[in-house]
Amino acid sequence: MSRCVLAFWLLAALRAGAQGTDAVIEGQVLGRNAAVISDVIVTVRNESTGFSTSTRSAASGRFAFAQLPLGGPYRLTARHVGFAPFERSGLRLTLGSRVDINVTLAPVATTLATVVIRDDDDAMTRQRVGGSTRMGARTLQRVPALGRNFTDLASLAPTVGADFSIGGSRATSTDVRIDGLQARNMLRGGELGRGPYTLSMEAIREFEVVTNVYDVTQGRQGGGSINAVTKSGGNERSASVFAYHRDDALSAPTDFQGRGRELRRLGLWQVGGSAGGPVVPDKLHYFVALDRQQSSVPLAIADLRTPQDELSAQVSRDSLLRFLDILQRQYGVPPGRQEVGVFNRRPVANTVFGRLDWQLSERHHFTLRNNFSSSTSPNDGVGDQVLALIESRSSSHSVDNQTLL
Repeated sequence: MSRCVLAFWLLAALRAGAQGTDAVIEGQVLGRNAAVISDVIVTVRNESTGFSTSTRSAASGRFAFAQLPLGGPYRLTARHVGFAPFERSGLRLTLGSRVDINVTLAPVATTLATVVIRDDDDAMTRQRVGGSTRMGARTLQRVPALGRNFTDLASLAPTVGADFSIGGSRATSTDVRIDGLQARNMLRGGELGRGPYTLSMEAIREFEVVTNVYDVTQGRQGGGSINAVTKSGGNERSASVFAYHRDDALSAPTDFQGRGRELRRLGLWQVGGSAGGPVVPDKLHYFVALDRQQSSVPLAIADLRTPQDELSAQVSRDSLLRFLDILQRQYGVPPGRQEVGVFNRRPVANTVFGRLDWQLSERHHFTLRNNFSSSTSPNDGVGDQVLALIESRSSSHSVDNQTLL
């Protein structure tokens, strides 16, 4: 039996805020004697992508840039007639980061040169209501992940328990969001799709596990959520290629049950890569990532070779043979077809990720992101029976496509 799950989501937004990064640069403009200055033009620019946006300080002197694209370095400038310009550079944004900058403008009569203050990551303030654990780009590159599924690294957060649960809640209460778009399987929890992964780790910039966030913008969660942001291209071209391999030849000659390698043949390859860069510098950038996993996995069904196997399966070999004979004589199971023993399964999973970022103006940013994933897993389904013959097992085929506009 084959099952197909097809999901297509389309989300429209006019602002870059739709990506749900929760990254904010805010502050207040002050003058001599700490007097607030209003109507100051404040601009932030991402030096690596050319993204730029501006705003004006309010009557209280406050300004804020919400939901900014992650990365950097960002450069902030403030200009007003009669005052020397202010500049601060080296700002880098991560998921949920909030950078507070106090801008001090000096009257131009003092003939002060442009004030340049260089910042670093350590100087960045981070304020998040509730508990959060962030996994940055370095962590994703250095920490090994079985199957290269980024959600497996969520267990590094102290609030994450077994089976995708957060804060002691049920796994179905954990929300999953990619670039602000919900990507949770509403039926069984976890990610969309049924493969080993639905989004390549090569396409993930960073993610965080958030618990007890009392924020009206964060909903559809019980214990917490896993928020991820995908990579985007920049003004510099970059590319990567990877290959991972697992094989039974790299394991011990016998396992804990004393079985040799011939009974547990295993081979897994996972290959892929990514590329990104400018189409039009400072205006239009692209990023693509490919990921493929193919494996050869043994499936043992009532493989009774020793008396210990019979004890473990709680059935004797004679009883099993009589059972197979009844199936063939009375229920039409074709004679000679293998129903028990060791079978070779060959699951295959593929993902293709693409993203375009276009800076339309200082206030408008266009993002088109699409992620396609497919997975085929033969003989992976089984009912509630302890002994399930190959005849009663089902195969699954999952196809998932998510588009963010």
